[in-house]
Amino acid sequence: MYKKDISGENSWPPLPAQHQYSPFFDFLADALFQHRQAVEADGHFARNRFSRAAVIASALSVECLANCLIFNLKLPAEEFKDADRLRPLDKIARFFKDENLTGFSKGVRTSQRCRELLKIRDAFVHPKNTPNAAVLDSLKDAGESWAIPISIELPLWPLLGIPLPTFAWDSKSSAVALEAAFRFHHYVLSKIQEAARHDLAVLLASRMKLDEKLSLLMPLDDSLIGELRAANDYGLHLDNLGLSAWLG
Repeated sequence: MYKKDISGENSWPPLPAQHQYSPFFDFLADALFQHRQAVEADGHFARNRFSRAAVIASALSVECLANCLIFNLKLPAEEFKDADRLRPLDKIARFFKDENLTGFSKGVRTSQRCRELLKIRDAFVHPKNTPNAAVLDSLKDAGESWAIPISIELPLWPLLGIPLPTFAWDSKSSAVALEAAFRFHHYVLSKIQEAARHDLAVLLASRMKLDEKLSLLMPLDDSLIGELRAANDYGLHLDNLGLSAWLG
């Protein structure tokens, strides 16, 4: 919660407004935070829990980017409903087309890796029982109990190399997911920035809307800003995108 005492002669009476929340930077921070926990966690159970959260947050950040761009097109209600049904990469392509921007392609490797990350998210949300080849080895004495060594063939997503079964995810998996999402973000946002017609903070940030012409961008929490500094390690260079002044 942001509170600041501005009472006095320069103050103003309460103003009616509408808060419009954009979770884009929250999803970036979620992915970075959960991945860091996965790296530092002891034991596979904890590493797997955190890496799962990081992978999905990475994918959700891509969906959020696409939704932010479509939202800022300010389409008529019925046209927005149709656009909102598009897949994330198609939404981004729609934004570039409507805004007469160039440089974005769904066919480049950066986009294809991101598309696969979104498929991973879909598979996570709609899980299925999938058989995988396995081998049970002979019983082994494990001291106070007997152990049955098990080896399982883990199929991989072809572009990202992340195991299809989510129980096998670890910090390596989440690192790949972060890089796929964050490099895609930088690719898209840098192309928008090159046109010099859009303020990226306005496209991505939460805002307090006072009327049709006046909106105030909501500042980010200091802890959130601190977490976002690590985005540079995964290919999203916020400073190069002109967001450093806004981030603080």
